[in-house]
Amino acid sequence: MKIAFILPSLANKGPIVFTKYLIEGLKGKVDYIEVFYFRDIVELDLGVPTKQINFFEKLDFDDFDIVHTTMIKADLYSWWNKKNISKKAVVSMHNYLVEDLNFLYKPFKAKVFTFLWKMSLNSINHIIVSSEDQLNYYKKLLGNQKEFTLIPYGINKKEFKEIDLKEKQLLEALKSQYKVIGSCGLLIERKGFKQLIEFLINNSNFAVVLIGDGEDRSNLESLIEKYSLKDRFFLLGFKDNSIDYYKYFDIYAMTSYSEGFGLAMLEAMSQSLPVVCSNLPLYRGYFDDINVALFEPKSIESLSNAIYKVSENMDYYKNASYKLFEEKFSLDVMGDKHIELYKKVMSESSKTR
Repeated sequence: MKIAFILPSLANKGPIVFTKYLIEGLKGKVDYIEVFYFRDIVELDLGVPTKQINFFEKLDFDDFDIVHTTMIKADLYSWWNKKNISKKAVVSMHNYLVEDLNFLYKPFKAKVFTFLWKMSLNSINHIIVSSEDQLNYYKKLLGNQKEFTLIPYGINKKEFKEIDLKEKQLLEALKSQYKVIGSCGLLIERKGFKQLIEFLINNSNFAVVLIGDGEDRSNLESLIEKYSLKDRFFLLGFKDNSIDYYKYFDIYAMTSYSEGFGLAMLEAMSQSLPVVCSNLPLYRGYFDDINVALFEPKSIESLSNAIYKVSENMDYYKNASYKLFEEKFSLDVMGDKHIELYKKVMSESSKTR
């Protein structure tokens, strides 16, 4: 079995990191994997051959059994080349399409991108989602004629490596004085990181460390300055080894208002970090208040209650977090379920030749 992945770039962002994990789960189980990408951003080593391509470059995918796309540009490319891709096409959805685009763009641009993305998805028969809520969402958005497959995310547990000495000293000093809440992600409004600033204002025994960069950084910095939180809220910027910072966190916070599936949160769970998580429909069926502390997005009172609930029961939530990771988010299970789907697509493709 030969698989081609098409990605917008090799940036260290959720959907690309997901593909990296998926490739790890497929290695040794398929014959060949190659990744094609558009933008000249190379932050991740995917461990397989990669090739930068132009969107209007029509490649011959005859040698591949599966063409697996991720995100709007790659999905549009599949539509653009549907004559030689459509029968072997698979797409992974990592977000809630309409809501995500409305967060990212002004109304007119969001409508145009929504139309284009839906158009591209209508040319692909097999769509992978990661939760029951996503499944219902895309059935409503695209119709029941599509083949939807629900496959939970899976990741590898990694060993911690050393970080920059100055940052290590900073974080060790911070951890000695406060309970450290950590999080990681693209700094955009949808991620809800502003809620952590609002929490710190009235909770002086906590500090926050945030890993990531993005267009909302200047707004977060202004709020940190406004509320005199420079000694307790640290923006460390983009890190290609973000998981190595998790050993300095006491609690991991997933604060998004809308989300695909938080891979960084799964990485935190793999390291036995207690989790505070937005109570999003996406996570129903996976999380409950037994294994993570859920809170209602945009309610600082609810967020505060969740953080104190975890901080007062640290050992319990450490164990619950890791147990959930082992039971639900195995890399082997994710890889095997993708191979099962790929075989189905190959069988259907061979019947229509």
